[in-house]
Amino acid sequence: MPAKSDVIECLKTARDDLIAIAEGASGSAWANATYGDDGWNCRQLLYHLASTSAPAGFVLAMSKLPAGSGGAPFDGEAFNRQQVEMREGRSVAE
Repeated sequence: MPAKSDVIECLKTARDDLIAIAEGASGSAWANATYGDDGWNCRQLLYHLASTSAPAGFVLAMSKLPAGSGGAPFDGEAFNRQQVEMREGRSVAE
């Protein structure tokens, strides 16, 4: 099992790599379609990554609610769409 410090360093490196990619991308690149059937462009994928960076643990926990827990099953797709829509129109820096 990796040490906590190794996990933290890995997360920091991933964050720094993503920032470098975002800062280096041309303005027109953000409109390119991403892979998959979701229809998102690169900017919307970045919105999605921004939306899940802090609450990812919460979202994962909610997605595993047991049957009969009193809550409706968590709809990850609806959550993702909402988070992307909230960021629509923002600049990459935002």
